[in-house]
Amino acid sequence: MLCNLNLLACWTALACVHSAFGTLENIYVYPRIIESRSSEGKLMLMINEHISLNLQKTSPFTERFSLVYEKDGIQQVEERSAGSLSGELYRDPDNEAAILISRRDGLRLKGVIKGNMIIDHDELAVLRNGAVRHRLSVREVPAENDYHGDDFAYTSETSERLLDHFQERRDSAMSERSSESQGFLNVTVRTSVIVSQEYIVEFQRSKYSAVTTVIDYLGVFFALVNSFFEKFNEHSLDLQLSVASVVLLAKSSESFVQVLPNEKNVINGSTLVTLDLFADSHRGIIGRDDIVIYLSK
Repeated sequence: MLCNLNLLACWTALACVHSAFGTLENIYVYPRIIESRSSEGKLMLMINEHISLNLQKTSPFTERFSLVYEKDGIQQVEERSAGSLSGELYRDPDNEAAILISRRDGLRLKGVIKGNMIIDHDELAVLRNGAVRHRLSVREVPAENDYHGDDFAYTSETSERLLDHFQERRDSAMSERSSESQGFLNVTVRTSVIVSQEYIVEFQRSKYSAVTTVIDYLGVFFALVNSFFEKFNEHSLDLQLSVASVVLLAKSSESFVQVLPNEKNVINGSTLVTLDLFADSHRGIIGRDDIVIYLSK
């Protein structure tokens, strides 16, 4: 089921992350490690003379998470570990940064800095003088488009069902992963992520497999979302997403998506209801997670 209260917080953070997408401008940098305290999971990284990061090792995935995708028309279900990415994940909330770091053949980074700067190593770059050339892409924030329609028109029955489920989750499994002391609330939100076929296609141009590239991206993406959550009042709320399952959709399994009649690129709010039904029908794979997030292009 979808949980309205958690979704409100999630969409706030997701919107901040998505605001990074817009006009692209590239510069080149040669990142270096200034200080490493591996026992504490900390890393000081210099991107260039203007940007330095104080990074803390992190993972937005549960220790073991499920990955579901189709291969040759057959559904594949894999259990993966949080350490199965192609590098180690770090984040710096103060600089709105989440970075995937690999040290194979030199220091190689993929991630987001300052909320609107994307860093990625040149696939053909070689190690020279101890450093690898990286692209630092600065993206301008695009203009907002407002839509005033029925995108959040729920029936009373649907609203009651969603609220009932939130009450159920709040009183059971979520409370087992939450703690409250002297007004401070610590909440870990167990999350399922469903990724559209259109979204996945964008990753097939990588020299790596699309599945590997998508999982790496989601690691960075949700590490950044959790960094935004850290900006909440640390004295009253500690909210973090923990991704327990990832479903990569095939075109044939994306029938739950509802679009506006005259705007085929705009998803109708009724999709929240059909997505809820889709998630319910896949409980054997997804489980009873607190929220389901659908990512589309």
